[in-house]
Amino acid sequence: MPNRLLYIIQNSDVFVSHRLPIAERAVAEGFEVHLATHVLRHREMIESKGIKVHHFPLLSKLPFGLREAWACLVLMLIVARVRPKLIHAVAIRCILLGGLVARVVRVPHRIFAISGLGYYFIEASQKQSLFRKIVVWFLRFAINNRQSLTIFQNDEDLELCQAMGIVQDRPFVMIRGSGVNLKDFHPIKQENDHVVVGLPARIQAHKGVREFAAAARIVKREHPTARFALLGEIDYNNPTALRQSELDAWSDQSLVESWGLQTDMPVALRRLDIACLPSYREGLPKALLEAAATGLPIVTTDVPGCRDVIEDGKEGFIVPAKNPQALATALSKLITSMSLRQEMGLAARRRAEQQFSIEKIVDEHFQAYAQVMATE
Repeated sequence: MPNRLLYIIQNSDVFVSHRLPIAERAVAEGFEVHLATHVLRHREMIESKGIKVHHFPLLSKLPFGLREAWACLVLMLIVARVRPKLIHAVAIRCILLGGLVARVVRVPHRIFAISGLGYYFIEASQKQSLFRKIVVWFLRFAINNRQSLTIFQNDEDLELCQAMGIVQDRPFVMIRGSGVNLKDFHPIKQENDHVVVGLPARIQAHKGVREFAAAARIVKREHPTARFALLGEIDYNNPTALRQSELDAWSDQSLVESWGLQTDMPVALRRLDIACLPSYREGLPKALLEAAATGLPIVTTDVPGCRDVIEDGKEGFIVPAKNPQALATALSKLITSMSLRQEMGLAARRRAEQQFSIEKIVDEHFQAYAQVMATE
C-alpha cells in the first residue's frame, strides 16, 4: 500500500500560496498526494504537479452548522475513499473536521497545523466566548491522541493551547510560518513618484483595515502625496468582512486605493515602498514574510505572529494594535526618510534569508512527518 498523504485545507488559493512547495516535495519523496479543499482556482495547475484534488465544500452558501455538517460528511467520504496513511490539516476549521473524521475512519497518522487561532479567539463577546469553549472542547478531542502531532507558528499560540488543555502532553513542533521563495521575492522594485504604503491581506476588520484607513487620514494631513493601497479582496466568509461601500468611500476621498486580489504577489509588492499589516492576531503572516523578502520596511502590530517577523526599530516598527495614531506616527517616520526605508528594507531581506526561506520550512515539515509516522 503506497504512503498516501491527504492535505485538508480551506481553499485551493491558500494551498497554492502556503503549502504547494511542501506537497511538491512529498510527491518527489514518493508519497501519493491528495488534496481536500474548496476549489476556487488552480485545479489544473495543482493536478499537473501530481496531486489529486478532491472538492471539499467548506465555503458553501449553506447556513452555519448545516455547512459544517455537509462538509464533514463529504470529507468523511473522501478520507474513506483515499485511505491516507497521513493527513495534514491546516487551520482551525480543517483541524476540527479533519480530526473528527480521522478518529472515525482511523487514519494512522495526523498532522495538525495551527496557523493562527482566528476570529473566535480574538473576539471577547459572550457569544464568541461560548463558541470558543465549544471549539476548545472539539480541538481537545481532535488533537489529543497518540497518532497526532501539532505544528505551531508562534509561542503565544502554543502557550494558549497548552493553558486550555488542547495539546496537553501530546507532541508538538514549532515551525515559524510557511516560508517564502527567496528567488521569486527579491528587492528589485520600481521607482515611485510618491511613497506607496500597502496592506497585503484579505479585507476584513481583524487585519486592521479600518485602522489602516484611519492612519492614512492622519498621515495625509502632513504628507498629502503619500499613497495607501489595499492588496486583497473582501473575505465574505469571515464574520468581520468589510463592506464594498466602505472601500468605495475611501477611494472617493482619495484616502485608500483598492487594488483587489493580486495574482502575482512578487510584482505587486515591488510596487510598494512600505508594507503594513496592523492585524489583531496572526499565526505567522506570509504576507509579511514576502514583504521582508522583497526588501520592504514593515510596520505591524504588537500581537502574536506579527511581532515574530521583525524586530522593532531594525526591520521596521511594531506598534500597538487598534491604534491608528501610533500606526500613523511609525509610517510617517518611514515616509519622510528614504535612507531609513532602505536601511530597514535591507535588514528585512537579511532576516528573510536567515529564518524564512522556503527550503528551511519544507525541511522542517518533513522532519515533522517523519516524527509522527514513527509513532505507532
